[in-house]
Amino acid sequence: MALPQDQRLQRALWAWLDTLAPHRRLTREMLGYKLHPEHLHLQAAGVLRISRTVQWWREAAALPSTGWRRERDEAVLTPLFVTLFTRWLFDDSDGAERTRATAARIFALGEAMRTWLPG
Repeated sequence: MALPQDQRLQRALWAWLDTLAPHRRLTREMLGYKLHPEHLHLQAAGVLRISRTVQWWREAAALPSTGWRRERDEAVLTPLFVTLFTRWLFDDSDGAERTRATAARIFALGEAMRTWLPG
C-alpha cells in the first residue's frame, strides 16, 4: 500500500505474467484455438474471463472497490490489460522487456493524464 497505485498495478500484472511465462507459447496456442470463428461459445466465455481477471488485478493492486471509481477503473484497465496481455503473448524478448517498456510508457502517460484531469 505504500507504493503508488500505478506501481501496485504493474507489480500485480507482472507477478501474473511472470507466472505464465514458461507457458507463453501454449497459452498463445490455446487462445488462438478459441478465436476460431466456430468457437463463438468459447469467445463469449473469454470476455467474462477478461472481466474477472481485471477485477482480480484491481483487487491485487488494492484499488477502491466501490462506486464510480471502480467502474471507471474497470473501463480504463480492461483495454489496458488486453493490450499488454496481447503484446506479452507475442513478446520473445528476454524477460518480456518490450512488453515491460510498453507498460511503463502507458502507465507514465496515465500518470500525466491524471495531472490534466480534474478529480
